[in-house]
Amino acid sequence: MSLPRPFTAPEHLPFYWQGRGTAFVLIHGFPGSPAEMRPLAAALRAANAEATLVGCLLPGFGPEVEAMEQYGMDDWLRVVDDLTARLLAEHDRVFLIGNSMGASLALQTALHHEVSGLILFAPFWRAPQRWIDLLFPLLRPWLGTMRPFAKADFADPAFVQSVRRILGDGADLEDAAVQAAVRALPLPVHALGQALRTGHCAARLAPHIRQPVLVFQGSDDPVAHPRIAQRVLARLRSLKGYLEVSADHDLIRSDLVTLGSIPAMIDRFVQGHARPLPSLARRPQPRPGGTRRHSTSMELEGTAHVL
Repeated sequence: MSLPRPFTAPEHLPFYWQGRGTAFVLIHGFPGSPAEMRPLAAALRAANAEATLVGCLLPGFGPEVEAMEQYGMDDWLRVVDDLTARLLAEHDRVFLIGNSMGASLALQTALHHEVSGLILFAPFWRAPQRWIDLLFPLLRPWLGTMRPFAKADFADPAFVQSVRRILGDGADLEDAAVQAAVRALPLPVHALGQALRTGHCAARLAPHIRQPVLVFQGSDDPVAHPRIAQRVLARLRSLKGYLEVSADHDLIRSDLVTLGSIPAMIDRFVQGHARPLPSLARRPQPRPGGTRRHSTSMELEGTAHVL
């Protein structure tokens, strides 16, 4: 049985909400679309009506998902890089907001542009199972495609909701044939390898980031595990805030992001770093005594850590 084409709803298309002053580039995760960033963008627009908010669509995602295997990290970075350069030419300040793999792309982009800061949700650095990182390069030539939904539980409301976001309301997810078709959906191994590569590169480059960074992390995240996140974030010299809340990897869609205090925390972070940074042409040198630096403590529901 054939399924409806995925990501056909208008919400999955890129958006450009023109404003002035401060601009935000919102970068979705893998294998998502700008739809996951829209609620946060709306919350930020409500707090700052003059802000420019741009949700980019990475090549091979959203309506282009059937061509995913044709693209990789370099293509994704090129889109974010071009958009960031355009906004920097038009605005005094530009902040990058990334979710999951989008957070890794934001961090790499910050190495080459004078953005004012980074706001990262559930940043992806590497697979939570170490053996995947070690064996994936060796097994990749024999894998071909993977079936990420092969053991999908359609009794799980959260999973059903996530599938509806992809396929729309036209798919009858209670139908056995539809469920079988969803379980058979393939994921190109090439794309998964590029997602892993993106996280690895970001983790390796983390010590070279100069811009202030604010991180939100789910305590129950099985994809971007807090234990891994804290190891990488400890290498960031410019980490200003880390907030761990009770959430899984889909933190960006939680009520905490839209109805909670996270937008206010972002606003305080943005206002606290109001001036553009000087030129980033020269890489920063390691600080005497190590690379670890204390961040600013911020109160919010959940657990705020000083690293």
